[in-house]
Amino acid sequence: MVNNSSPLLIAPWACGNIRAHKILGMRHRCPPGVEAWEQTAGRLQPTGLRMGDVYPVVKVAAVQAASIFLDREGSTEKACRLIREAGQNGARVIGFPEGFIPAHPVWYHHHSATGALSNRLAIDLFKNSVEIPGPEVDALCAAARDADAYVVIGACEKMPNTTGTMFNSQIYIAPNGTLIGKHQKIMPTVGERLVHMGGFGDTFGAFQTEFGPMSGLICGENSNPLAVFAITAEGTRIHVMS
Repeated sequence: MVNNSSPLLIAPWACGNIRAHKILGMRHRCPPGVEAWEQTAGRLQPTGLRMGDVYPVVKVAAVQAASIFLDREGSTEKACRLIREAGQNGARVIGFPEGFIPAHPVWYHHHSATGALSNRLAIDLFKNSVEIPGPEVDALCAAARDADAYVVIGACEKMPNTTGTMFNSQIYIAPNGTLIGKHQKIMPTVGERLVHMGGFGDTFGAFQTEFGPMSGLICGENSNPLAVFAITAEGTRIHVMS
């Protein structure tokens, strides 16, 4: 929000090569190397002084890629490759889509819920779902450590020693390769309700990072006013909308 009664001063370390200033409705372009301005006799003059706090720039990567459909090992391998690639390009936070490992049950949008094809795909989904922690999570943690990045990745989670309980989950991993935790989608939506159980509130909330509180929500949760308010109230600075 701009207050038209006073100058808007934007420092180059925050805005790149072109610095926009708004004074009485007019836009000005700063010459290179000028960090701050002052208004003298109705004209802008560079002060050469840095004004205000300095905040670091965090490079993030939003992965837009398809999983290897209903292939847990293949999807995990692809995710690890993409994590390392993003890390090599300087990303410190890497976010993946919902249900990347092994896939999202999108077939319920197109096929009968009780049909033979849907039933077969639901069984394959369970067979290829991940346990948290588990070997697939270990592989993701190793990739995050190689990339030196925080990773948030969607996965279909299954409970150990069960034959059908699954959650739509996000996995949170630290740059040192440790598992921070997970978030289970609290209320499954559309066809998810045929295969996913509602999550528990104990997985909800922001987690601490070197950049401040960070959070994630899954798909429709990002339009849930109470969920968004609760995350905002925790002071989240980086939010991954899978």
